[in-house]
Amino acid sequence: MTGTPDIRESEIKGFVRLQEKLGGIIPSRLKHLDKVLIETIQFIYELTMVETPKGRRYILETASPVCAGNTVVIHIESHYTKLKYNIEDWIGKDMRPILKFTNGNSVMIGDVKGLSIVGHSDDGTEYTYNFWEN
Repeated sequence: MTGTPDIRESEIKGFVRLQEKLGGIIPSRLKHLDKVLIETIQFIYELTMVETPKGRRYILETASPVCAGNTVVIHIESHYTKLKYNIEDWIGKDMRPILKFTNGNSVMIGDVKGLSIVGHSDDGTEYTYNFWEN
């Protein structure tokens, strides 16, 4: 029917507004050697952003067996399962990050329950920012 609002579009817009309110990380805005700690129910994933001659990369450290053998991430997006919707360059609450590796593999990790940045100010001082309590 014409003139009927697209419910999926409305749900997606509402979800994006909620993500903006909760806060999250735009990985492409991280500085060299900033770290992101992603907490899921089962594992913690630590991504360290590094600038290389080939561009931005994220070095992954985790005990998660699904990431075994995969250490250099080249792209991050997040998936929201309830809406079957992905947001590029975003890590947000209750979303499932998709990590794309230099070796061609992609891994979707568990729902994000906790998120922190360990960064460095211009004077070199380290700081930590926690987005939400798990």
